[in-house]
Amino acid sequence: MSEGYVTKLQKKASKNLKSFIEEIKEYIPKQEVYGWDDGVVKVNCKDAILRTYCTDDMALFIGHEKKNEEVLNEYGILLNTEKDTIVMYDHILHNYNDKYIF
Repeated sequence: MSEGYVTKLQKKASKNLKSFIEEIKEYIPKQEVYGWDDGVVKVNCKDAILRTYCTDDMALFIGHEKKNEEVLNEYGILLNTEKDTIVMYDHILHNYNDKYIF
């Protein structure tokens, strides 16, 4: 297989995952307990963020160029979380924001 063909297959597979990702974005905030975390990764020799939202049986990994509130709210997972949900994270200032009342 050529490199171009493999790239084409990745793009096709990625497009087929859009509805699955939407389902996960709705599923995770409805759980009684879930975790999320950020990790710094390199993309094109620049720092970027790999954010993870996970339950015992599901994980969603999202890459971002920046680590800020705008990007954090982009997927709506934290904003759609009920106040009685237990959300596990080690520490980040956003967790102490009144928008995230869990």
